[in-house]
Amino acid sequence: MISSYLFISYLLNGLLINVSGDPIEHELLEDLFYNYTPLERPVANHKDSLRVNLKLSIQQIIDIDEKNQIMKANGWMDMKWNNYRMTWNPELYDNLTKIRIPYDRIWVPDLLLYNSASEEFDPFIHTHITVDHQGGNLYVPPGIFESTCKIDVSNFPFDQQICKLKFGIWTYTGEMVDLQVEPSSGGTDITEYMENGEWMLLDVSATRHEVQYKCCPNTFIDITFYMTLERRSMFYVVNLVIPCILNSLLTLLTFILPAQAGEKITLSITVLLAQIVFMLLVMESMPSTSDAIPLISKYFSFSLFYVCASVGATVYVLSFHYCVPELFGPMSPKMRKIFLHLMPKLLHFKKYPNGEYLCVKDPTKRLKCLCNFDVTQDLFDDEKSATGSQSTTYRDIKMLQSLHRHLRYVAHKLSGDDKWEYSRLEWQFAASVLDRLALWFFTILVFVATLSTLFAIPSINKSFYFHGHSNLNP
Repeated sequence: MISSYLFISYLLNGLLINVSGDPIEHELLEDLFYNYTPLERPVANHKDSLRVNLKLSIQQIIDIDEKNQIMKANGWMDMKWNNYRMTWNPELYDNLTKIRIPYDRIWVPDLLLYNSASEEFDPFIHTHITVDHQGGNLYVPPGIFESTCKIDVSNFPFDQQICKLKFGIWTYTGEMVDLQVEPSSGGTDITEYMENGEWMLLDVSATRHEVQYKCCPNTFIDITFYMTLERRSMFYVVNLVIPCILNSLLTLLTFILPAQAGEKITLSITVLLAQIVFMLLVMESMPSTSDAIPLISKYFSFSLFYVCASVGATVYVLSFHYCVPELFGPMSPKMRKIFLHLMPKLLHFKKYPNGEYLCVKDPTKRLKCLCNFDVTQDLFDDEKSATGSQSTTYRDIKMLQSLHRHLRYVAHKLSGDDKWEYSRLEWQFAASVLDRLALWFFTILVFVATLSTLFAIPSINKSFYFHGHSNLNP
């Protein structure tokens, strides 16, 4: 029983100690809030305008959602104004010059983020207000600013974005509350800014606007903070751009591999499949928006186009290489002039000692056929010229004629085989010419596409432009 009384007495003493507080501050608060209402705008005359200075301190860029076009950042807002009702003489209150008052006990400007994308709309976490003896009010509420931001991904992943935070008084017009940019700092502060892994903050500026909306005849004032952001592109260069360029260079190996290797079309199809699979993987990292086509999407689409074109060119080359002259016939004179004389000269093919690009001569120029050889007449002439020799019998003539027929057949066969073999070599040489032509064409195409994409990057284009002009100007 005695212990319970002691416990209650200790508890009451503790409560009395906590409730007692500072009598000086208590007296000051009673004097300040005597006959005071927080609904009153703190001006001596209701026709006067109350000036409120704003300064935004950005701490971190949390996220930028390209698909929904939303920027999310955190920081705090410095609001400064003068409340003539909150003044006192520090000498009367033990030199107390500053006090902290809850925000709902005195007047505060109803500042809101106009372009808010948050469900709660009000981004601030309301805190106490610091009041000095001269009536100066300092309100520094932190908050997470989730705002709409027009994202232009046309230069992705080398893009720059300008996002804005538009703050304004919701109910008071410009004649009642005059918003101004903090003059000492220009309205912005990034001393506490923490770097973002994807975005680099280039600049923050503040601009004051006076706007007359259609709903209301009066003028409203807002302070818009512009944040210039640049995407850190190293991740995308290493994981997207370089693999895509290397995969495109594999296309050129298709035309270096000889057709008789048997893996030419396999390599070409493999490169195409790798390009398609690679594009499906990188699509997850690219912003899902249809407002603009990203720069890297243009390069991927073009690379897919010429990889598909290389597959078609490879099929065409193989159709030349494996052409069967017995079925499709020899090359026409016009094709022979183009593929065997003109294009090899332009593509710097090596000539052989015979002055031709083929080391095998045309069999029609070097083979002699026995078709016009008359065995009977030749034997008759030999019999008349021979003296003292035995005359040729009829049986010998028949045997020689039969042998002649067999020799003519063999000669025709050999001549035809050589002719078709030469024609087959012509088609194969034409295929190698097409290979060399496709190699040069796709090499130029890959380098032109890559260089065009690189010079389309704003930072590279700007540096190249200024460097060129600096060289022109002495």
